[in-house]
Amino acid sequence: RINFYIDNGNYDLALEDIAFVRQLSSEDPDSYYKEAIINRSLNKVKAIQDVSIAIEKYKLSLKKDSSGNEFYIYNLKEGYLQERVYLEDLYIYRAEIYLDFKDSESACEDIQSALSLINNKGKGAKKLIESEYSFCF
Repeated sequence: RINFYIDNGNYDLALEDIAFVRQLSSEDPDSYYKEAIINRSLNKVKAIQDVSIAIEKYKLSLKKDSSGNEFYIYNLKEGYLQERVYLEDLYIYRAEIYLDFKDSESACEDIQSALSLINNKGKGAKKLIESEYSFCF
């Protein structure tokens, strides 16, 4: 329901649902990611804080559960279009927010963090990011 509200610009309703989700599971990074999307849409610098919390909570969930049962974050798409958001995606998203606020140094640090995670997954994704963010190299 949060995704639906965000897609339709009903940010107040989405934030109400986010608050409720956090009461049930304060360790789940997804609610912080969704709040970052809202705050970025509203051009609020708080989006950086939100996605930073999502990154930290995601990393903690990976450390707590070596069996791979970490929390999952999904994009705003529904059904078969829905894709999982990984840690490197969160770093790239935060880099984009930093660029929104003209902080290219912090953005490049996050791009480097994302690339270090992508290194193990494939050269195609790495080349795409390096070309899109070539100003960082």
